[in-house]
Amino acid sequence: MSVDSDGQKPVGEDSPLTSPDALSVARKASGVWRLERADRCAILFNGEAYYAALRESIKTAQQSIFILAWELHSKIPLLRDVPLDSEGRAEDGWPVTLRSLLLEALERNPELEVRVVLWRAAVLFRLEREVSFNLPSVWSGHPRLRFVEDGDLPTLASHHQKVVTIDDRLAFAGGLDITGSRWDSAEHRVSDSRRTNPDGSEGGPWFDLQAVVDGDAARAIAELVRTRWSWATGETLDPPDPFPPDGASDSWPPSVTPQFRNQAVALSRTEHPHAGREAVREVEASFVEALENARNWILIAQQYCTSETIGNVLERRLAEEDGPEMVLIMPHGSDGPTQQAVMDTGRDSLLDRLRAVAPPGRLGVYWPLARDKDNDGGGTSPAASFKDRSTEEKPIYVHAKALIVDGTLLRVGSANLANRSMGLDTELDLTVEARDSSESRRTITGLAHRLCGELLGMESTHLKREVDRQGSWVAAIEALRDKPGNTLMPLTHRVPALYADLAPDPRLTDPDRPLDPDLVAALLVVDRDEVPPPPGPDDLKSRRLGRRAWLALGGGVALLTALAMVWTNPDVLAWIKPNHLVSLAGDWARGPFAPLLAILTIILLGLTGFPVLVIILTVGLLFDTWLALVINVVGVNASAALLFTLGTVLGRDAVERFGGRAIPALSKRLAKQGAATVAALRNLPIAPFTLVNLICGATHIRFRDYMLGTFLGMGPGIVALSVLGDHLANSLKDPDLATLAGLAGVALVTAGVAHLLQRWAEKRSEA
Repeated sequence: MSVDSDGQKPVGEDSPLTSPDALSVARKASGVWRLERADRCAILFNGEAYYAALRESIKTAQQSIFILAWELHSKIPLLRDVPLDSEGRAEDGWPVTLRSLLLEALERNPELEVRVVLWRAAVLFRLEREVSFNLPSVWSGHPRLRFVEDGDLPTLASHHQKVVTIDDRLAFAGGLDITGSRWDSAEHRVSDSRRTNPDGSEGGPWFDLQAVVDGDAARAIAELVRTRWSWATGETLDPPDPFPPDGASDSWPPSVTPQFRNQAVALSRTEHPHAGREAVREVEASFVEALENARNWILIAQQYCTSETIGNVLERRLAEEDGPEMVLIMPHGSDGPTQQAVMDTGRDSLLDRLRAVAPPGRLGVYWPLARDKDNDGGGTSPAASFKDRSTEEKPIYVHAKALIVDGTLLRVGSANLANRSMGLDTELDLTVEARDSSESRRTITGLAHRLCGELLGMESTHLKREVDRQGSWVAAIEALRDKPGNTLMPLTHRVPALYADLAPDPRLTDPDRPLDPDLVAALLVVDRDEVPPPPGPDDLKSRRLGRRAWLALGGGVALLTALAMVWTNPDVLAWIKPNHLVSLAGDWARGPFAPLLAILTIILLGLTGFPVLVIILTVGLLFDTWLALVINVVGVNASAALLFTLGTVLGRDAVERFGGRAIPALSKRLAKQGAATVAALRNLPIAPFTLVNLICGATHIRFRDYMLGTFLGMGPGIVALSVLGDHLANSLKDPDLATLAGLAGVALVTAGVAHLLQRWAEKRSEA
């Protein structure tokens, strides 16, 4: 029997869970969709192992390849740091980038068909994708390569599954997308040229997990994939023909040693109710069951931790006198102020609850840090911002979704411990349970040691010895983490107070089910602490509210959809010639009333919530620099004054329906340091310009302090964007080397000004 890299033997046929009786009983559990036997099963650590294994399996495909993706990049290299020939092929004669590899497989196998289903992301996510416009053209190139974007979802929902199946014989599923900034090795180096993305940027350290299974478990996952294809296209697909015994091709990747053999694998799903389909909440039910059954210890590695349901279970288990100890490993913080305000605020609240009830030594919450071997921390405090830490250190971003309990249960999948993963997004998790098999218990426990050991920067055997010696995971980690090199740091980071003050209602940003129009309307019209009951059949008022909500939401969605169709249509983009438009706009701007009209437009757009930075840059495009400065200063401050007055007239109660908890929190801040707080607000991209103005008007800040803070906070940005707009207009009209060089220089200065302003604002927000 072969041995894996942790010295653990693969689980054999002695596992009780593989018995027919165990299979039939477990199928009845509410948290299990299918419990199927996998001939082989392994957990792949990080993109280096997964991408290489995926490439090996794609090379063997004979009939079908399915890819379900939240995000995808056609040019992502699956092998790194290997010699390539002039055509981008490795020594085995196959390409290393994803799309080229799929096309090669299609050419070599005439019966092969490749289907790709990508979540049709919201507009904000589309801007981060490989090509913002016309993605199907990127994936064209072969008649048997079919690509579809699936956007048939409820509001705010996403298709979050990350799955690849090969010939219904092999399946990969877990947390890893095949895209930029996901590849990393087990070393998680501070800097690694192998993490270079297709656009030339370097990704940071990244920790993730992906499961690979074959046998009946793979066939069940392939069934789910074909269902997703049917949702997206309306086409029903039959399973591929079984391979003849003499022509069967083994799709299992040679580089992967199975950690389990002949093992039952439980599959759990989240599916939102939509288009006549009922809700599926197996992920949530199976999480709860696993946590309720924990006896000694729980290890969680997760990107988010906001789920109310899961949080309640964790809190109750920690409060038990003889409950299990818990180790939670998460990223230091989300990327960007918006995600921090939305997701990290919820995490802070949940962790506060857990810490309040946890006995000493029973709860450890950590984030992983990559640092050079000769760097022992250098006096940098654990709570310091990343931006203040040494350039020899970087956070390891935890994107994995893993749960290990008592060495008896191992769970890997796509579902975060977030509300939306429990009932809004589509998810798929895989669970392996050891029950009474000592061999499988050793394997699962070994994987837990490997996970923590990797993030601590040490061999799993070293961690195992310390856990055995201490009799506690938390005590072992505390004893081992104070050392040079990679390590785990206590998670003491909190969302800046101003971010938390302006955080939207979590029922709108992290819902656990599709948004109900009545709830959305009520959250904007009534006190947010009052959760509206479901409307009764005879409640005319509720029905009228529902119709109004549907009309408002429908109108907004229709408008956004129309704009998206216009601005993502290649024909429209081809028709719009920037230099021609700039010339026309310049002719208009030379009119005698153009400055006055521009100021009035700024004021009117401010009332609609239009992004103020776009307005300022546009004015810089239309007018000469000095005139643009005057127009922007007058227009922006006039808009701010009008909205402040409107907020005062509407009153605190009316504005609080939109600002929520920001009103009382900001009132206290503004009373102490009004102008400084307003200036900081102007440089934190959390709440729109319009909403900030209304909120300030509804508080008790003096108008003089409000306008002074607006002028100080907006002034540097107005100057920088006005100058940038003028240089941008010149480069569009006459794109020679001098104008382009000038534009680049001004853009760098503008970016520097924006960075310094946000750094200052973030420090003010922490006060």
